Amino acid sequence: MLRFEDLERFEALIATRSTEQAIADYLEAASAGLAAYLRTYRVTPAAYAERLAERPLFYRALVGLRDRLRPFEPGILQAMARVRALLPGTPDAPVFFLVGTLGPGATPREVRSGTDAASLGILMPVEHVGMTAETDMSEFPEGRAGRAQIEDVVGFVAHEYGHVAQVHRQGLEQYRRLYTVPGRATNLAMAVREGGAELVSWLTTAQLRERHRYFQRHADELRREFIAIASHPAAQSRGWFSGRNEDRPDRPAQLGYAVGLDMCRRFFDMSGDRSAALLAIVSATEPEDFDVIARPYLNT
Repeated sequence: MLRFEDLERFEALIATRSTEQAIADYLEAASAGLAAYLRTYRVTPAAYAERLAERPLFYRALVGLRDRLRPFEPGILQAMARVRALLPGTPDAPVFFLVGTLGPGATPREVRSGTDAASLGILMPVEHVGMTAETDMSEFPEGRAGRAQIEDVVGFVAHEYGHVAQVHRQGLEQYRRLYTVPGRATNLAMAVREGGAELVSWLTTAQLRERHRYFQRHADELRREFIAIASHPAAQSRGWFSGRNEDRPDRPAQLGYAVGLDMCRRFFDMSGDRSAALLAIVSATEPEDFDVIARPYLNT
């Protein structure tokens, strides 16, 4: 199910000149997805209003995005159906298109009671995926507003739905241990986690983004760099899984996702049973699981 009511109400909010009371009313009537976003990232009405005031031209450019997304709706639904065909049992998940604060990107989050994948919805902050040739970027002299073009939205949703499939196979508590248990989130572990979702997206949409195309042009160099830091904490390795590498402004952000796709594709392609290989990838939770999937990659 694709949910667009927050986008439709956002257009009405912008039409009111986004007064403090109008923003408070808008957030008070939030969908379950927008409410989860505000709760998860502790976004108050005051913080939301401040962000809109900082970049009014950019946020005004998001008006009309609901209509611009319409041509992609069939592709999104088809991709999600393909995920369920590849990974039977993956529960349906509502996709909430919402306007966020240019902070966190798309993610699955609990939008209803429960402790498994069926409680999740996919939050899609459109300010990260709504870039078009006409989007006013004059308030971003550094050129870093969005993370994807609107044409990438099908693959973007499929990636997040891949995470829902991972939660279904692993259980929500076990899935979260990668992020909550100290020492678990190495670059290698993150490459399998995010690369697994990238593989699901690629298998169901065949879409590649800027970071993948850059990786294809520099594959040998990036493989060597990544193998050297595979055991390092992901949080201390800029440019791979969070943000950009300030020392390499020529590179796209989050290149570790592209490395992870390459790693998981190699394991998948070399397996005699690709269905079993895909299940192993989306089920990986322990360091030994990550090591098995990465072994063909690290030994090249």
